[in-house]
Amino acid sequence: EFEASLAFGAAPLAQCPSRPRSLPREGAFGGMSRGDTPEALRQVLSSASVVAALERAKVEPKSHEESFADVACARRYIRAAEGNVEAAAAALAGTLDWRLRERPREAECSACRLDPHSHNMRVVGVDKLERPVIYTCFSQAIHRFDPEAAMEHLMRTLEDAIAIQDERQRRLGTSGGFAEAAEGGLAVAAAAAATESCVWLIDFHGYSLMKDSNPRTAVMAGRLLAHYPERLGRAVIVDAPRFFSATWVAVSKVVNTTTAAKVMFARTDHGSFDAELGTWAGGPLKQWLLAEIAENRLKQYQHGEKEYWSAPADVSAHDPRALPSFAASPEFALALTHRLVAGPAAGVAAGAGQAVAHKANGD
Repeated sequence: EFEASLAFGAAPLAQCPSRPRSLPREGAFGGMSRGDTPEALRQVLSSASVVAALERAKVEPKSHEESFADVACARRYIRAAEGNVEAAAAALAGTLDWRLRERPREAECSACRLDPHSHNMRVVGVDKLERPVIYTCFSQAIHRFDPEAAMEHLMRTLEDAIAIQDERQRRLGTSGGFAEAAEGGLAVAAAAAATESCVWLIDFHGYSLMKDSNPRTAVMAGRLLAHYPERLGRAVIVDAPRFFSATWVAVSKVVNTTTAAKVMFARTDHGSFDAELGTWAGGPLKQWLLAEIAENRLKQYQHGEKEYWSAPADVSAHDPRALPSFAASPEFALALTHRLVAGPAAGVAAGAGQAVAHKANGD
């Protein structure tokens, strides 16, 4: 999951064959750029490659991908291509064909269906700008070392985040996050972009240099995230080990400066994380994240004992599923955490908990 966090803003073209070589090394989640004019949007959406891909989507049974390439989508691809219309059209057409092949709307994490402890990444709430907040902790993802399974889970998480954001905007209207972003001093275009991006919080507790530095995972993440341009609003790296600073120095040299500026480092032991949360999280979400991170460091939760998908028996206790207001919202049904209990994995989740109990008792 660490490699995926880097690929959020550092997916080299050599790792992303669906993207033309004329596309800059912006990465899958690049920064705001100029060029998304009405004429550029028209050119991208009417380009032969995009039109042909949309025609293929229309005849594909139950693909539902013909609605994917809307104006907002085209705008993201143009920004990621730094205004290069030809590159944006080629990348968008490539994504449409990829979505027809992979069917990300329908995908589920097969590893988590077998054992919900496999991964930990999930949407846990929304911030002050109505951006979905994705949280993951290394120590709580017990079977995270399979690159294919990790990509399946990452794809599912991104699709959940987008679906949750879209549904909240339909239910509540788009004015909330947009208005607050604009009032915060963002330009209108930047404010609009803020309402379609997400926040990714990567908790390094439990990170292992030997186990969690698989180059293949980074390559696969780069390829995957190329199909989700301009979706990162902020990435927060929590409690990264000190030796990671050298890794970041190397990575930052190939990451666009705008993207690099979205990556923040914070620690829980000297107040920088608390201050970081204060800039975007909002009071309730900030308290939930602090409680979740503290709980994930408890000795009794270091070997797969914690069931983050289960609501606490005591309603006054910390709810590891998500921020309570989000868990009570209609959009929570779109999150993998909810489906782990509500869907076919419910019995498996219960079985996984029993297996942990037997292991703890020495059975």
